[in-house]
Amino acid sequence: MLKRLMAALVVVGGSLSLSPTMAPAEASGTPLTIAIGRVVNALGVPVSGASVELQMWPNDATLDAAQEGDPINLVTVASASTTSGGDFQLVLPRISDLAPGAVGDNVVDFSLVATSPNGESSRFAFSRRLVNTSVLGLSVIEALVDPEMPQNLINTLISGLTQQVVVPLTGVLLGSTGIGGIIDSALPTADVAADEVPESEFVPVEEPEPVVDKACSTYVKKDYGQRVTQVNAAGVGWSGATTDFVYTDGAMSTLGVGVSTSGSYGSFKASGTSSKERTSSGTLSTEFPLKSTGYWSRKTNFRYKKYEIFCVYYGGGSATQYEARPSNYSGGATTYGSTTLPNTPRDYCVFQETGSGATKATSTAVTWTNGVALSGAIGIDVSARTGYTTDAKVSFKFKTQGWLCGTGGDPGGTPRTLVARKYRPTS
Repeated sequence: MLKRLMAALVVVGGSLSLSPTMAPAEASGTPLTIAIGRVVNALGVPVSGASVELQMWPNDATLDAAQEGDPINLVTVASASTTSGGDFQLVLPRISDLAPGAVGDNVVDFSLVATSPNGESSRFAFSRRLVNTSVLGLSVIEALVDPEMPQNLINTLISGLTQQVVVPLTGVLLGSTGIGGIIDSALPTADVAADEVPESEFVPVEEPEPVVDKACSTYVKKDYGQRVTQVNAAGVGWSGATTDFVYTDGAMSTLGVGVSTSGSYGSFKASGTSSKERTSSGTLSTEFPLKSTGYWSRKTNFRYKKYEIFCVYYGGGSATQYEARPSNYSGGATTYGSTTLPNTPRDYCVFQETGSGATKATSTAVTWTNGVALSGAIGIDVSARTGYTTDAKVSFKFKTQGWLCGTGGDPGGTPRTLVARKYRPTS
């Protein structure tokens, strides 16, 4: 059964184009694995005996309220040491331990921290979503999944379950230069029968004792303020069509995180993401204007802060690291226009008759590598991606007949960016 779940979940990872990949779920009858990966040195050689910790960040309300100089409590929820081959597996004692970090939006932010025996350290950020159901009026945690996993696939995953499941992060490569690539290059796909998946395709994991050899404290070092963040782009090629975009409470945006060992301008590197659900206590509605001819980038604002993580090692010495990450949604709506439309292959276009319309409310949208304007604060911009959901959807109206095209797939599938055109492209 677990192999069948694995095959299904790898397909989910492929459809969402996530990196690192999503991989097999594990039931509570087996270890609740949340992260699998490898630690290497600057030359790419596996590091044995490295300490690996999974730190949970406070919920959004706590991060929003914290001011410069305020302490932040990072909770270590899992830890391990690497094997002789540099591999690690982090296992959660209980999913319920994550509930405090999920207050408000059910999304938990993590930092995966690796420290080698010689003191070199690296960090990688990712998020997971708690899936709750109601049983006899009580909220019961069913699963821990990727925040961008579509609801229909979540429903399929938890249907008929008698045990909790976790969709772990796999293929993480941590080292002195930060995140590397994907370890598991031969994970099973939908075309591989469940009983034909060789065990050798999975990362071998031993059971070393967890390493806890330091004491750390975290503070808000600097508030970078509201940072302009792209949440949508859409195009219209002529005056016969219009497009609009709604971004309401419940919309999920996956935003880049920067890490540094010095915290100085220009020293940050992109390393992972933080998923933020757009929430405003129901008091703010963000609406973008209706647009026609042009290529339109819709942007809003998220607040970013720099966090200092200072650790003292029991064996002597200390180390400081920094993370620049989003703390909360700020609001605002700004639309930037361009006359140049992106290329849309002919095969990814569908005909729309006069008076028709189309709304995209599912699938993952494009990732903008410079989607968050953070370079003025840390020296680099970081990525942004907002999936199409009922809370973040793009719509088109055709006053005259035309074509709706995707840049990377069919409009009804995973189109990436949508463009309305008067004529179908020739190629």
